[in-house]
Amino acid sequence: MTVGQNASSAQPGTRSICHPARPLVFVLDGQRLRQLRRQRGMSQEALADRAGMSVATVGRLERQDRPSCR
Repeated sequence: MTVGQNASSAQPGTRSICHPARPLVFVLDGQRLRQLRRQRGMSQEALADRAGMSVATVGRLERQDRPSCR
């Protein structure tokens, strides 16, 4: 029996998935976002490109003193 199965539904080589995989979401304040970006040697432009957002948005997020509620 594998993870996510009970004895009545166990079939060799199969698993039951209760919930579809969700992307991980992290909530950071601006100071922590900037710190992590700099630790990785990334520019705001590189982070914006990788995250699929504008450089202006990255700058705005880094200037926030608390996490956005979104």
